[in-house]
Amino acid sequence: MHHEDRKGLEHHQVAELHAYFPPSVISQAPFLWVPADGDEGISKQEIFDTGKVIPISNKGCKLDDRNRIEWDTKEPRPPNWCEKINY
Repeated sequence: MHHEDRKGLEHHQVAELHAYFPPSVISQAPFLWVPADGDEGISKQEIFDTGKVIPISNKGCKLDDRNRIEWDTKEPRPPNWCEKINY
């Protein structure tokens, strides 16, 4: 459409206010899954602080003695996992 043809077009004020939202505004915040760190309590503190802003958990995984991540091999899914229904 040529810009001269747009003179007669009017938009609702609400439509103009919500014409574009960047994905960072309309997208759901990601879920963070961090490993538990034993007695140090760093992951618990991180969950307390970060949990105010986005969802976070340390359930189901932990750091071993060599700081490698271990997780439950019987149920290797993040805590926020839910089964999706296929139609």
